[in-house]
Amino acid sequence: NGINILYQTEVERIEKSSDDSFRVKFKQDKTPMDTNLVMFSIGRHPNTYNIGLEKAGIKTDDNGVIKVDDYSQTTMPNIYAVGW
Repeated sequence: NGINILYQTEVERIEKSSDDSFRVKFKQDKTPMDTNLVMFSIGRHPNTYNIGLEKAGIKTDDNGVIKVDDYSQTTMPNIYAVGW
């Protein structure tokens, strides 16, 4: 699908170009990446306790991580979650 997922990578800067594309520059010695879309996650511990997810039908594991499928869809078909 043309999606690149980079783990354990530190982003130094994301610049928006005049044509609405993006250039992502990394702290590591990597070549900058040019793309039309960026999703950036910093990796934190879930803060999902006592916010009513169970009332919405969204299931979590024992650590509070929201359960999702391969497409980031939760146990509710119209709700998606990303990150870990």
